[in-house]
Amino acid sequence: MRALSLTRGSYRGKNPCPWSDRWQSGRLRQIANLLTGVFPRPRVRIPPCPPVVLLLVLLVGLPGCVTRKLFIRSQPPGAEVILDGRIVGTTPYEEEFFSYGVRALELRLSGFERTFVEIDVWRPWWQVFPMSLVTDLIWPFEIEDDRTFSISLMPYKDFGGPEEAEAAAREAYEKLKALREAMAPGQTSP
Repeated sequence: MRALSLTRGSYRGKNPCPWSDRWQSGRLRQIANLLTGVFPRPRVRIPPCPPVVLLLVLLVGLPGCVTRKLFIRSQPPGAEVILDGRIVGTTPYEEEFFSYGVRALELRLSGFERTFVEIDVWRPWWQVFPMSLVTDLIWPFEIEDDRTFSISLMPYKDFGGPEEAEAAAREAYEKLKALREAMAPGQTSP
C-alpha cells in the first residue's frame, strides 16, 4: 500500500485522497447534498415562445368583468323594499346581484297598499355555460347587465266614514255568497 505524505506542497498535481474520485460517482454526491443542504441547480431550457401562445397567456391574465345591478323604482318613491324576505332599503333602490332567477319583492309605503311582485331576472345568452366562462374570465372588456323594475303603488281606497266601509264590506259579502250558491256541490271553483 502506498503511503501518503500530506505535508505542505507534497500533493501538488496529485489527488490528496485516494477515495475522492468516488465523490463523482453520483450516489455519494447525492448523500452529501442531502446532508449539507447544497443542491445543484437544475438545468432547464425554456423553449422560445411563439407570439400566439404569448397572446393567449396575456389574454388569460386579463380578468373579464361582468357587473350586474338591480334597480327598483316605485311611483311614488320612498317605499320600503323587502327583497327575498329581508328589508334592504327604500326606493329608488340599487343592488349588485350575482345570480339570476325569480326574486320575491314587496313594497310598503304608508297610505298605499302593500305590493307583492315576483320579478324574473332572466339569464342573458352570454351568461349561459360555456359562454359565461369567456365573459366572466377571459373577455377583456367590461359588460354591464343592469335590470330596472318600476312599480306603481296603489293608494288605499277611501271609504269615507265607518258607514261607507260597512256598506262596502256588506257588498263584498253578498258577492261571495252569490258565488257560493252558483257553485255546484262537487265544484271547487267557479
